[in-house]
Amino acid sequence: MRNAGSIGAVGGVWLRLECLAGAAKLQGFPDWYEFPNETATAGSIIGYSVPPSFAAQLFTHIQKQLSGAFL
Repeated sequence: MRNAGSIGAVGGVWLRLECLAGAAKLQGFPDWYEFPNETATAGSIIGYSVPPSFAAQLFTHIQKQLSGAFL
C-alpha cells in the first residue's frame, strides 16, 4: 500500500493507513492484492466490498430457502 502513517478520508471518517490494511485483511483481501495509491480510493474499494465468507453464507441461506419453495 502507501507510506505508513499517511491518512485519508474513507466514508467521511479519517483513517490511518494501518487501519486500511487491517480493514482490508478483515474484508478477506489477500496480502498480495494491490490497492490504488489514493487512500480514499483504496478505502472505498475496501468499504464497498462484500467479504467472501458473508457472500457464501448469504447464498447458502438463499439456496436452502429456495430448495423448499415451489417455483
